[in-house]
Amino acid sequence: MQSKRLSSKQRKKLRTVLNSYSFIVIPFFIIAFIKVYQLGFTEGFIAFLKLSDWSLISFVIFSQSMCTYLTVLGDKPELPFDASYIVSIFIKYIVAGLLPAAGAVWIINIDNNPPIFVYFLQAAVFLYASYRFIIDNLNAQELNRT
Repeated sequence: MQSKRLSSKQRKKLRTVLNSYSFIVIPFFIIAFIKVYQLGFTEGFIAFLKLSDWSLISFVIFSQSMCTYLTVLGDKPELPFDASYIVSIFIKYIVAGLLPAAGAVWIINIDNNPPIFVYFLQAAVFLYASYRFIIDNLNAQELNRT
């Protein structure tokens, strides 16, 4: 039976990625703490969920992931890579990430009473951006290794 524990190399890689991720999202969670502190738990949590900052942070996370790939590919021009794979990732970033995030920011900041689904959309985009950030940075570490 194979162990599901991570090796020390895998833990180090994951720790590096999570440290980068925390640098991006800690300010976001400080905003959440301030909202909850100012307005009380329930009101503050609802106000935090209604901030367009979710989409803005998603933008930052997607941009960081794209730059990570571009940096790795630029640093190692001899690296064989599948161009269609990179293009598909960037298309996913744009279609499933950047466009919905931009739309959510636009609707939340323009509409006085935006539909509730917009808040769920931006939370879903944030979760997807976080997932992609972790996966893509782990992949970039493997590319850097070769």
